[in-house]
Amino acid sequence: MKIEAYIDKHGLTERNVSPEGTWIPASLTVPEGNDFKVFANDDGTHVVVLDTTRQQFKISHGDMVYLETDWLDARNNYNTDARPFWR
Repeated sequence: MKIEAYIDKHGLTERNVSPEGTWIPASLTVPEGNDFKVFANDDGTHVVVLDTTRQQFKISHGDMVYLETDWLDARNNYNTDARPFWR
């Protein structure tokens, strides 16, 4: 399977990511001066970065981790500050 088919299979969307002024996780950065494209799901838990200059790609896919909390009030809104890096 080629990477384009993988992106389609997982329903990833191209994201607008600029190399200037945008925080990108170090594990997903490409060498300075290289052209790249970023494809991801809306939550940012499944990301593909294509280094179009070198014709290489990298995948980052983080699934849900096991988490157990105390009993919490279901009427409250528990927002986090976690956001995908392209927002």
